[in-house]
Amino acid sequence: MSARWIAPAESPRAGAGTGPGDAAARSALNQVAAEQRLEKIVAQQGRAAELEAAEDWPAAVRQYEALLALDPTLGSAKQGLNRARQRAELAAALAETIANADALNEERKWQAARSLADRARQAKPVGPVLAAQIASLERALTVASVPVQ
Repeated sequence: MSARWIAPAESPRAGAGTGPGDAAARSALNQVAAEQRLEKIVAQQGRAAELEAAEDWPAAVRQYEALLALDPTLGSAKQGLNRARQRAELAAALAETIANADALNEERKWQAARSLADRARQAKPVGPVLAAQIASLERALTVASVPVQ
């Protein structure tokens, strides 16, 4: 939907037959405002879904927050925000662990990384970004488990 809304002042019949506080005019303006709001919500939901598919979790979080600012009662946006926050946290933890793979020689850090890899494998859906992070972490764990001679 990409309708162009005509503001009441732009309408060729703006004010024709209406007076201050006219209920019919007020009702029509409210309906236009509601339809514009719905159009914006639908567009933002679509954008949030695109961001999730691209595994851009921080941007998805921001998009869901913007949706909830428009309508705090949107259950799907609440669920999406929760899902995006969890995945953003997981993606950040994976990136940090992979970036600091040298620290995996310590048993405690190796075990934490193993748990993180297990948690990552449980996440659904597994897109290409998550799959690559899991593979990188598994390689780092394998390297770290080889005894130094």
